[in-house]
Amino acid sequence: MSQEAIFIEEVKELFSLLGHRVEGAIKQGGGTTDVIIRSKTGEMWIARCLYMDEVDEAAVQKFLEAVYTDKTGQIAVITTGTTAQEAQRLAHTESVQLVDGALFQDYLKRAHTEAKKAQPIEVGLK
Repeated sequence: MSQEAIFIEEVKELFSLLGHRVEGAIKQGGGTTDVIIRSKTGEMWIARCLYMDEVDEAAVQKFLEAVYTDKTGQIAVITTGTTAQEAQRLAHTESVQLVDGALFQDYLKRAHTEAKKAQPIEVGLK
C-alpha cells in the first residue's frame, strides 16, 4: 500500500473513531482524495485529503468551488504537510477546518488513546 493510500485510510479511521460513518472516498488525482462522512447527527461532511508538502490558498479555494453546497454540514482540508498562511486565512474566513500533518497525527493518536479507554474524544474535527 502506498503512503498516500495509508494516509487516506488513517483519515477514514479517525472519523470512524470519532463515531462518524465514512461513506466513501473519491480519488481526484494528484494526491487528492475526498472522503465523504456522515456525521453522528446525520449531516454530510466532506474532508479533502491532500497528500502534499504544503497546502496553499488556491488548493483551499478549488475545494470550496468544487464541493460546497447548502447540504454540506462541515468541510475540512487535511494534509500530510503544512498549510500556507494565505490558506489558513481563507479557511478561517470560509469556516473550513484546515488540519496540517502534525495536527492530524496528534488527533489520530489521541483518538486511538481514547478509544482504548472506551471514552469519547473531543478534537477540532467534531
